[in-house]
Amino acid sequence: MTTILLAFFASYLISVTHAQFLCDYTGAPGPVFLDVTETATVGEVVGSLTVAGNDNQIILEQVAKNSLVKFVPESREIVLISNLPEWVDHFFAASTDPLNRDQVPRIEVDIRCTDKSLASKISTIQVKIDVNDVNNKTPYFVNTPYHTNISELTPIGYTVFENIEAKDDDYSFPNNFVFFVIEDGPFSDYVEISNQYQGRIILRKHLDFRHITSFYVTIVAKDSGSPALFARENITVDIIDEDNLNPVFINSPYSAQILYSTKPETEIETLPGPVEAKDQDQGILSSINYSIEYGSDGYFTINNQTGVVTLRKPVSRGMRFYMMVKATEAVNADHYATTSLNVEVVGNNKNAPVFTESSYRVDVLENVPVGSTVLRITATDEDGEPELLKYSIVGGNQIDDFAMSEKGELITYHKLDFLTTAAYQFTAQVSDGTHTAESIIRVIVVNTNNKNPTFLKSDYNFNASRKGNEYIGTTIASDITGQRITYKLLGYERYFYVTNAGDLYTTGHVAELEHSNYEVTVTACNDDSTHLAEDGRCSVTSVTITMPKLEQAREAFIRAGGTYSAAIVTLAVIAGLMLICIIVLVILLIKQKKLTTMVQQRTTHLTQACNIEASYAQAVLQRKEAVANGEGLANPYYCAYGDYQATDHVDDVSDHSDRPLDAGSTERLYKQRTKSSPAAPIPGGLTGNGTSLKQSVNGLASDAGQKEKKRVTIGSIEEVDDWGGDHPQSDSQVETILDPNVSVEPIRDNELSEAARPELTIYF
Repeated sequence: MTTILLAFFASYLISVTHAQFLCDYTGAPGPVFLDVTETATVGEVVGSLTVAGNDNQIILEQVAKNSLVKFVPESREIVLISNLPEWVDHFFAASTDPLNRDQVPRIEVDIRCTDKSLASKISTIQVKIDVNDVNNKTPYFVNTPYHTNISELTPIGYTVFENIEAKDDDYSFPNNFVFFVIEDGPFSDYVEISNQYQGRIILRKHLDFRHITSFYVTIVAKDSGSPALFARENITVDIIDEDNLNPVFINSPYSAQILYSTKPETEIETLPGPVEAKDQDQGILSSINYSIEYGSDGYFTINNQTGVVTLRKPVSRGMRFYMMVKATEAVNADHYATTSLNVEVVGNNKNAPVFTESSYRVDVLENVPVGSTVLRITATDEDGEPELLKYSIVGGNQIDDFAMSEKGELITYHKLDFLTTAAYQFTAQVSDGTHTAESIIRVIVVNTNNKNPTFLKSDYNFNASRKGNEYIGTTIASDITGQRITYKLLGYERYFYVTNAGDLYTTGHVAELEHSNYEVTVTACNDDSTHLAEDGRCSVTSVTITMPKLEQAREAFIRAGGTYSAAIVTLAVIAGLMLICIIVLVILLIKQKKLTTMVQQRTTHLTQACNIEASYAQAVLQRKEAVANGEGLANPYYCAYGDYQATDHVDDVSDHSDRPLDAGSTERLYKQRTKSSPAAPIPGGLTGNGTSLKQSVNGLASDAGQKEKKRVTIGSIEEVDDWGGDHPQSDSQVETILDPNVSVEPIRDNELSEAARPELTIYF
């Protein structure tokens, strides 16, 4: 049993391990690189893929259709289905950058591998096919036909023609590298190519109109491929007839070396011989006059008749003179010849030159034009002849990108690229002809803004709502130069905007749009390089924004608006109720304030009217004593005849025992007063001793019993007017004012004693 379990477990491990390696391919995880020549025929197998797994385990299929190649799953081969030369020509024709011809065209195709046992396990195999150049393009001349006119007197070595140009449309070296040769012919010995890589033709043989009036030579342009392809083109040269032959110098050009110690007036010995010219017209043999046209700078002179050159003033070692000598026929100044005479001043050389700096450093912008001088180095020589020093580069990296002139000028020879080479280091040498010295030159390439930002996608598609200030999506761009990127929106700026991070948003006006699809353009620009005086560079991408149709947006807005309206109405109702409550409270406060003011005014009036004398206190005490003896009720006293006014004297508190006092309330006044009659003095006088007060009260009661009583209704209770009809107040003159907080008990008929009292009992 154990053996069976172990075998099953081992089988399971093998199957799992096997499944893990399905879809693995040679070269994983990177792309598969294949090569094909541009002349490959249709149906040719470009290459095959080696992928783990058989057809029962995996599925191989091409992701997208390709017009040039296709993948055959059964054989796992990639087969060519279209001619490549036409595609290659179109590839380069579509590019506006001439440097793209140095690229290798590439075909890319993706193969998808799916594990049948695990449908979710899908991997993509990238296949990159480089189309290799074949030397199948023939060079061709431009700016043809070629024709020129030259004088029969043109000196040997002069340029006859220099505008010959040829091109080759192959895209790799050496197939597109063209050079020139002159094909052998009847006149090929008249001219020669000065440099086989340049189209400059110089005269090689004297011309004589008497023997030849015109000739042609055949120029061959060859590429460097194998086998080499070539093209031919003729150049026609017409010779201009002159009246007479010009004189000619013998053994020209001339040169000479002299010591810097040579004395003035010394004749100079020239090489390869003396300066001499002769007339080519053998029948005339005109005498020749010599002159130095330029280059002597006043240091040399030439004998007009003999051509002997003489030093005029002292010179220094290292000086060089490049002079033009002219020979003119004496009988005809229009007939002449010219030649060059180079003189070099030399001397003793004991000391080696010394650089002024042990090393040099210079920072150079990568976009500096080719041929620019970026540095000048100098050296000194104790021999005192700095003009003799010659400078050169003898070592360093990428020395082909720079050149050194003999004067110590470091000149750019090729275009610089910071991303390719950020720094150079050279060994410079100076020589005085015998001794040398060396110094280090370091060139730092400064990066410039020469790359456009790149969007991750060429176009974007986003969905957006019709609400304002809502996020739509993000466009992302990168810059290989590391510059900061800013974004800008072109089109529909009223309805959309983009942030400096590339985020798109709607504006508050987006609801005005009627359609559902809008296409805008987003630009990504890197910053200006102010210190390099460069403008920013930009790229663009297209963004398609899709929004809900207008009907759907309106329905959504109505639904959202209904809920919103209900909330608004509810809040309005609550606010209205609160406003009503505030108004009611304000009205109550105003009423309370008016009532309080009125009571205060009446209290002030009572205090003024009831100016009772000091003996009043004694009468009150007597009244309290009488009440204690059961002689009567405790009632308020009246002040001012004709008015009912209840006093609130603090001593009159003993009669309140039959009704509880409200300690928290204020004392209220019950008043019945005459509107028109003035207040009368208290009847009988309330001054003096207690006896007089009592008599006065009894007198009042006696008089009141004889008068007719009046009933005045206060609230729902009748009040008896004990003053009777003879009271000066008529019914219309009686005004009853009752505070709702005062309880009034009227006097009943059966309650009147013998001595009726015009009193009211008031409870506070």
